[in-house]
Amino acid sequence: MVSNKNLSAFFYAPLCQGLFRCNICGSTRKQAGGTGYSNLIAHLDGKHAGYDAQYTAAQGDNDSPLESFGFVAEELSHLFQWIQWIIMRNMPVHEVEDAFTRAMSKLRPVTVKSVQKCMEGIAIKVGQQLEKELGELFGLMFDGWSHAGIHYVALFAVYEADAFLRVNRGMWNVSTVASVDTEQNE
Repeated sequence: MVSNKNLSAFFYAPLCQGLFRCNICGSTRKQAGGTGYSNLIAHLDGKHAGYDAQYTAAQGDNDSPLESFGFVAEELSHLFQWIQWIIMRNMPVHEVEDAFTRAMSKLRPVTVKSVQKCMEGIAIKVGQQLEKELGELFGLMFDGWSHAGIHYVALFAVYEADAFLRVNRGMWNVSTVASVDTEQNE
């Protein structure tokens, strides 16, 4: 049985908070966050008979992750998980070589150099993708705020793609950015 979440992710493109565009007919549907996917699935049920067969054909009856087929090497999967852990926890890169951290992790040990090289490659690829997607005409908007003594800055890139207005956003903790800037200047 396919989950409503997977069906919604396949058949809808997010436009902005709570709005989704149907990839089949292009209509816009509203779905409040945290309320499930009932409105989106109801649209598919009512307007697009056979959508489940279309999904199954596109997925090739395969709900297994690539790792289970051996397409992703365990080394690379572990390196990705180290990078994800560092970024999501806002940890310093050298944490991957810390003896205590390694003792607490089930992941294969990696070096700072390999993590930095991979992160640099990711940044280059993301930059190339943004350059390709944003094109020549786009706008940048900044927003800043404070919460609990921490200052944040959000950067929004607004552009047109596929005849729709898109927003690409990033958010940074200013104190973290400032400390990285200070370390690089020293």
